Amino acid sequence: WWLLKIVFVRDRWDQRLEVWSHSHQIYAWVPARGIQFLVKLSRQLLFGLLCIGNALSCFLMRQMEFDADLYEARTVGRRICTRTFSRLINLNVGYQLAMQDLKHFHSEGRLADDLPALAVDNVARITPEVRKQVSEYLREQKTGLFDTHPSDRERLENIAEEEEAGLYRLAEGMKDPPATILLGQFERICRRMTVDFYEQRLEDDFDLNLLHPVAKLIESREAERRAGKTLDRYFQIHVPADRPLPLDEDALRPPENAREALELLRDARKEMLRELKDYQGLPERYDHAKEVMFATVECLGLMDCGVAVSAKDYPFAEGGRKEVEATHARAKEAIQQLARKMLVFESAGSIRLSMALQLLQVPKVAKATGGGEDLQVEIREIIKHARMISGIISGLPTLRLMYRRLAILFSKMGRKPSQRMIRSVIEQMIGIHTRLISIYEELKDARYPFDHYDDSMTLQKFVLPGIPAPNDLEGVVFITGYMVERLLTVQVRLFSRLTQAAERVEGVFSLEPLPDLKPKESPRSSE
Repeated sequence: WWLLKIVFVRDRWDQRLEVWSHSHQIYAWVPARGIQFLVKLSRQLLFGLLCIGNALSCFLMRQMEFDADLYEARTVGRRICTRTFSRLINLNVGYQLAMQDLKHFHSEGRLADDLPALAVDNVARITPEVRKQVSEYLREQKTGLFDTHPSDRERLENIAEEEEAGLYRLAEGMKDPPATILLGQFERICRRMTVDFYEQRLEDDFDLNLLHPVAKLIESREAERRAGKTLDRYFQIHVPADRPLPLDEDALRPPENAREALELLRDARKEMLRELKDYQGLPERYDHAKEVMFATVECLGLMDCGVAVSAKDYPFAEGGRKEVEATHARAKEAIQQLARKMLVFESAGSIRLSMALQLLQVPKVAKATGGGEDLQVEIREIIKHARMISGIISGLPTLRLMYRRLAILFSKMGRKPSQRMIRSVIEQMIGIHTRLISIYEELKDARYPFDHYDDSMTLQKFVLPGIPAPNDLEGVVFITGYMVERLLTVQVRLFSRLTQAAERVEGVFSLEPLPDLKPKESPRSSE
């Protein structure tokens, strides 16, 4: 730590030397720069010692871990020790999933009162695909020079020759108890440590009123996951979140002719399934074409500002500006063509969903679903929100273009940016800021459609809690990313709930739910 401070921390003498080195007096800046050179040289030497000392310390710490593993294996046996390694790896993955859950819970004004319990519950959610990825990672994991712990693979190899049974073992026929018996009041300890964790992470933003029983939060999470699986099952594919799902305004009202609406629903369902095979490969191609278009926009933005463009970053830039413009035009054309092809499937899916929601507004149908008038009122409210959110999402590509152009220009500004670059950055910031204000107004007075700790929560407050000043670059960038993430999350949740209701309506008319997707085909449910 002392070496680290000497190498990296600057003091008053460094500041004085910096001032003197820029003096107009030759007797001041010549000695100052000479001393600075010697100081820099000595710091380089000390940095070498720092690296050597750190490497030696880490090596000794790794040996301590190897010794500790040997003691564990000799105490309880290699079999138990290996099983413990596996369990710890799963708990680590469960903890990462718990962090994702906490992010979602906190967005709705709630926090789990027992974080270890949430992590343990998530172990059961680890999919075979994730387990396979973890196994591959462990096989390929290597220990670095400055790692304080050896890789798990090396630790297991270190105990490979130990006895399978250890010095201590259970008597024959004795049941293996959980490790929690080693701690009195285990749950109380977990809750206390959970509070300590929140206080460290959230500081002044933490309030004990945010704590809710972990069992209830897990129950609500599972209900939401079931809704997400229904969305995938209803369309038989993971529809891209940034593709707005159009809903006709008529979905709010009962159909003029229920029989005709039912026939339209059945026809749309058949057409959707017919088009499914052709649609399956289109979203990936559509996303790729969009990414190419965004990359060409970045490249052209840099060229307009006179910044040299690397062919390594933008392979299509080798042919100069004309080639970049041609690539941009091809990408736009591909997006338009793919969107037209995707529209056939998406339109059939939209008609199917709209007809089901219209039929739900028929009292007899609503009663047959088991939801009755309460379900009708809830779905009408959700349809209004879904139409509004989808309308906003349809305008996001333009915002994303400005965002990408702003991000790349800012990353290339350097210490002395040109006037053209500064003007371009300001233009993008003003354009993004204007769009943020427009979205902010659209969301005004719209009630948040889901359960929230704050009863006064609105969509405006949830999606876009505030508008930064137009010249606040960091604020504009942060709030734009925050808003897009929240918009897409809300859209998925809204349409998940709508498809749940639509599936119940179809069940009334003896239309069986479509089969569940396999986890790898359904990223929303597996991730």
